Formats: sequence, C-alpha cells, structure tokens
Amino acid sequence: MWHVKDESERRKAKSAFAEDIASFANTRGGILIVGVTDRREIVGIGEARQLENRLKFARDVLAEFLEYDREITSLRQIGMGERRDKVCLVILISQACSAVGAGDGEGRYAYPVRRETGIERVARSDTPVSKLHLKSDNRDFLAELKQFIRDN
Repeated sequence: MWHVKDESERRKAKSAFAEDIASFANTRGGILIVGVTDRREIVGIGEARQLENRLKFARDVLAEFLEYDREITSLRQIGMGERRDKVCLVILISQACSAVGAGDGEGRYAYPVRRETGIERVARSDTPVSKLHLKSDNRDFLAELKQFIRDN
C-alpha cells in the first residue's frame, strides 16, 4: 500500500489492508505476514531506514479504516529469508468478540470474513454466529497453531 502513488489507488490499498485484518478478526483471528508475495517469495517491506515509518503507517491505516473500539492487532518486524536480510511485518490478529468493520475511506463499511484463502463481505448482523458466546477478544487460535506445529 505504501508503494502506490495514485491517491485513489492508495485509498483502495488501505481499504484492502483493513479488510484483510477485519476478515481475520471476524472469524477466528490469525497471522498476516506483509512482505511475502502470493507465490510465497520473501520480498520484505523495505530498507532499514523505511521500516519505522512503514510500521507507523500500517498502524495509522488500521486506526483510520477499522471500525472497532479496541486494539485487536500486534505488529512486529522480523527478519526472514536465508540470511534473514528481508524484513517482513507480522501482524497478530485477535478474534474479535463483536463485528469489525473495514472502511472504504469514504464513510462506508463492510464486514469481511475469511473463507479459506479469500474474503466474503457480509452484513454486520451476518458475521459468524460463533461470536455469540465470546465474552472478550482472544487469540485462542495460537493454541491450535502450536498443536499443529507440534504434530507436523
């Protein structure tokens, strides 16, 4: 999103980023790694002098484009690649106990949910029924991830 120069395209990229975060929060939570292509090539998020600005930019985008009253993400920079020379942004996303909206930058909000590797936009009232029993935001998916890693 920080590579896009055209302002309307940049707004779309910010909105898409917020939708990705909201879609995880509206289902089971999860981890998003920025700096890895769809073909799973590690490209990183920029040079060392750009990293702090990009981290702040990502936080600002989430504050502006997400409709939720609590913090649901943790952002960390990590070195990846053979020599750990590519810095990527790892975003840990909590499962939200109520619907999280993603704005389009023009005052409209969608309520995306993860469906396998894609996103489906639903009405606020159609976010997963599993949220009905949640009393607080959580990162329960981490226990499942830990077990998955142990089993494999």
